[in-house]
Amino acid sequence: LIKIWIDQGAKGDVAKLAPIQWQAPSPQIQAILALAVSPDGDYVFMGRANRLFAYHIGTKKLSSELVDPSLINRKDPAGTGAAHQDLIQSIAIAPDGLRLATGGFRTLKIWRKVLMAVEPEFARINGIAAMAVGRDRRLLAVGKSDGQILLVDAQSREIVQELSGHEGAVTDICFSPDSQQLVSVGADQTLRHWTVDDGSQSRRCDLKSKPLALALIDAGQRIALLDSDGAVLIWSLVTESDSESDTQPAILQGVEGPTRHLLASGAESNHLATVSNEKVVQIWDARTLASVQKIDAVSPVVAAKSTSTGGKLIVVGKDRMARVYNVADGKM
Repeated sequence: LIKIWIDQGAKGDVAKLAPIQWQAPSPQIQAILALAVSPDGDYVFMGRANRLFAYHIGTKKLSSELVDPSLINRKDPAGTGAAHQDLIQSIAIAPDGLRLATGGFRTLKIWRKVLMAVEPEFARINGIAAMAVGRDRRLLAVGKSDGQILLVDAQSREIVQELSGHEGAVTDICFSPDSQQLVSVGADQTLRHWTVDDGSQSRRCDLKSKPLALALIDAGQRIALLDSDGAVLIWSLVTESDSESDTQPAILQGVEGPTRHLLASGAESNHLATVSNEKVVQIWDARTLASVQKIDAVSPVVAAKSTSTGGKLIVVGKDRMARVYNVADGKM
């Protein structure tokens, strides 16, 4: 029949096939159809529908989800943020543990583990007690256990400045937003303000208790200090005189119990975050020192960090889980 049609000139209309409209697998599909264990026995990879997960066997926690970048932000709903468009039906791991193969309907994908490159070594420094990097990424400040502060060039990795003054270990150190000023605290119960260009000390304040952590807030115009008593003290770096009243700190009021963690947040450090009573995270306006948000952490907090833009707060709990919160509304 086809031969006769061709012999007669193959006349007629030929309809084009419509593009395949992929549909996302039903959320009811949760069965594990394939899995594989890493050669070192630390991780298990499993496929649920079209998604690929890696779990750490020792902690029984989700480590990561593998996603095919070509399936992200698609206009159709199928496979968005997934590993395959259809069900993952087989998984295999290479003996070296660096490659992973997954198979679906007429599809084979090879995943490669990305190894982090080792950066050239910085100048050898002994007794490192605290470190900070300027926002311009030009200098690294290293506080030592003997009280000395070293400024290291990030490109050449050589020591370019030595700041002396502390008579005990440097417990914390931070740069101003413009990277031109440096503030440090030490076990000698002093707070010191330095000018980066010439390494001169422009200010010193004696403290009544051991300082644990500090943060520059309000676009670098104020210093927030956490001491060993759990109190948060606020200094102004902009003073009109050297009178005693100008060098006395204000105590942050309204903190719910002894503070254990302190950090600046916001693009211009316009927020201050404190963690008290193990699970209470409070966000403060750096200018008015008023509490603007309160977050009840799921697990006792062991560490907290602000993102580079300051819009989010990462809180790590004793349950070994890291949770991300919006600074604006306090929601996870």
